[in-house]
Amino acid sequence: MTCKPSTPVNSNAKLGNEGDSVAVNKEMYEKLIRIPIYLSHTRGNISFVVSLVSQFMHQSRVAHLQVSIRIVHYLKGIPRRRILLKKNKNVSLEAYTDIDCAGLVVDKRSTTDYCTFHGGNLVTGKSKVW
Repeated sequence: MTCKPSTPVNSNAKLGNEGDSVAVNKEMYEKLIRIPIYLSHTRGNISFVVSLVSQFMHQSRVAHLQVSIRIVHYLKGIPRRRILLKKNKNVSLEAYTDIDCAGLVVDKRSTTDYCTFHGGNLVTGKSKVW
């Protein structure tokens, strides 16, 4: 297929444990979603939708399979968008955090940040204003 969707999931997709929907082969579904699960660590643009479809690994339905296939097509359409992980003999895990209480000048809101590195490669990171 040459389909290259612009987003990893259709915004109208409703996923759940639909009782009337047809179940799909569990092993096939797990095999299909295994690669996007691995890639979600380095491609933040798919992490939400991959976490969403991976919830249904044991009771996958046709709707879940369709979203999983769309993720794979999305990844095929954006081959150069990725985070480069360098090969490193250093396997240490490092974590950094920062908090700025009431540091925003306009509304006195606070900011929290964190990031983790494995072997010198950024693995996770988040910034939150509260």
